[in-house]
Amino acid sequence: MTAVVHRVRVYIDQAAVTWRIRVPADPASPTVRFTGLPTSYEHDTLRAEAWAIDADARRPLDVVEVSSRSTAAPADDRRIRVQTELDRLDAALAELDDDEATDRFGLARLEQYADAATTKVSLEWMDKDPPIARWLETFDLLRQQRQGWAKARQDRQQRRQQLQIEKADRLAELQALGDDSVAGTEVDVGLAGALAADAWEVELTGLTPDAQWMPAYELRLDAAPASRATLTAVALVRQSTGEDWNDIELVATTARPPLAEPPPALRRLEVVGVPSDEDRTVISSHEELARLTGMGTVPPTQATVEYSATASVPAHGRAVRVELFTVELPVTSQLEVAPSDHTTPVQAAIVDNVGGMVLLPGNVSVFRDAHYAGQSQIGFVAAGERFVVPVGTDGRVRVERLVHRSPPRRSSLTGTTAYDFTHVTTVENLSSDELEIVVRDRTPISKSDGASVKLMERPADLVVDPSDGRTHIRLRLPGHAARQLELAYRITAGRGVSIDPPRDL
Repeated sequence: MTAVVHRVRVYIDQAAVTWRIRVPADPASPTVRFTGLPTSYEHDTLRAEAWAIDADARRPLDVVEVSSRSTAAPADDRRIRVQTELDRLDAALAELDDDEATDRFGLARLEQYADAATTKVSLEWMDKDPPIARWLETFDLLRQQRQGWAKARQDRQQRRQQLQIEKADRLAELQALGDDSVAGTEVDVGLAGALAADAWEVELTGLTPDAQWMPAYELRLDAAPASRATLTAVALVRQSTGEDWNDIELVATTARPPLAEPPPALRRLEVVGVPSDEDRTVISSHEELARLTGMGTVPPTQATVEYSATASVPAHGRAVRVELFTVELPVTSQLEVAPSDHTTPVQAAIVDNVGGMVLLPGNVSVFRDAHYAGQSQIGFVAAGERFVVPVGTDGRVRVERLVHRSPPRRSSLTGTTAYDFTHVTTVENLSSDELEIVVRDRTPISKSDGASVKLMERPADLVVDPSDGRTHIRLRLPGHAARQLELAYRITAGRGVSIDPPRDL
């Protein structure tokens, strides 16, 4: 009997699909057959659960066997051509997997080279004549290699998506070519136990690599000044199993499906009783773990995030938007600028994730006053944590930054050399409204015994993080007002040590 997809647990790179079937109970023939299942499911991952259904009860039954086999439809010319095309597409996808594995290995080696080069630079940085040109050439080559791999990976992803769409079309065509005899998988589930009942209900679950999901978000901000934000979490689900998922229970999870049955857990051997030749007892305790269903069981030490929704996902291989949840969150707007990187101020939305949901890394589409403002990204955000999303630039503030570098001064007495630097940042409010803006900057920190950094002059309300040298100051500027921030510091190098500061100093 043809089964209906009831529930899907979709992982980042595959899915566990559960079919449900209900048949009249027949204790004389305790086997339930599933027919017409697509060919994309891995036979060795198939697991089943069964129940005896009466008018007022639902009792579990024992599953004694799950056997599967491939079935084929009558061979006609068109079916043969479609199957040949499917074989070609599978080979092309396998070739992309091989290329991805090769590049992943090469990228790991590239990271090793970059670490080695960075270590070399850190050792030679304080030399009298450090080989700067050679360092730049080396890192340029590493960057070019990384960019080449990134471009190749992007091309492969586009090619993979196109191949999956073509495969989904061929699978749909192959399914439409037959009547009751469609190429696919047939599964028999053998039952045991108290079989007498009105009906049997069986759920069969199998893993397929032809389905994936990724998280995405929409953040909608109230009219300025924003105090509330509506966050909608979305699962972008695609599948090309050859079987549409209609009105199913969809569980999007970050868990990893188990690859095989777990080994039994062995406890230590203990010797108890009187230790003599006449009486010695050895107790070996062998504890079997409950058998995994193969559908998302994870070790207790592995953090898992799951979202549930009712959805329909056609088998066309294109991403389908499934809304997971919507929460209203408090938000604070803040104007920020980091003139060492860019002198254009940015409006930042500081959002408190008080909705009790865990947010996974993903893209965020930002809307301001119902208008699309752009796209950003968030990382992993736990419940109760705060995250920041940029929501666009702000032209009401003009920022200028000048850096003055004094000539080095060498002490004839100690042999040390001092380098003085001064940052002058001017922040001007071009509007008639009072504005608050956070200005971020940085000072160098020394990780070497041969050099030291000392702040010489700074605004009284400037906050400096001594661990990484980053600074910030919160300014409140009346309309058409300006403020000048001056930050000066000195780098002192020991005898025989020269300093080559970064380009922005």
